[in-house]
Amino acid sequence: MNASETAVAELSDGRLYLNTRDQQGSSKSTRAHTWSLDGGESLAIRSSSNGGVTW
Repeated sequence: MNASETAVAELSDGRLYLNTRDQQGSSKSTRAHTWSLDGGESLAIRSSSNGGVTW
């Protein structure tokens, strides 16, 4: 995935939620998301729209 659009939001429980997509759409998966439980120091869960870990 070549992420070209990424958004970050702080959830009410303090986690950071990141959502990204490949605007060109040339990758097998064009969207992925993850959470951070420590203010962005690390990423806890990684997934993509095709069910695989891509980043």
